[in-house]
Amino acid sequence: MQTVLECIKHGKKCVPRLFFDNKNTNPFNNATAIRYDLKANARMRIAPYDVRGIEVAVLKDGFENAGTHVIHCDGQQLPSGLYVYQITATSDKETFQSQRQMVLIK
Repeated sequence: MQTVLECIKHGKKCVPRLFFDNKNTNPFNNATAIRYDLKANARMRIAPYDVRGIEVAVLKDGFENAGTHVIHCDGQQLPSGLYVYQITATSDKETFQSQRQMVLIK
């Protein structure tokens, strides 16, 4: 299943539309991949958090060109459980954020 995240338009400026595919993230065992498509260049930050809200890793923190990207998440050092990963896309001084759940089962 592909999830579509759209930005909120403010005048002519808009954070790029972000499509990501989370069919491989639930549940996963030791490793998974998060695939996403950017329709415009953006600074991306993707980080998973445990149920207490503690950031457990930073999967991506940097500039991405428009196009398809894949981020790999290695859960070998993490305990089984529910995690929330936050995706932040920033472009032209505007920011879009979304959170999705992933379940690690060992």
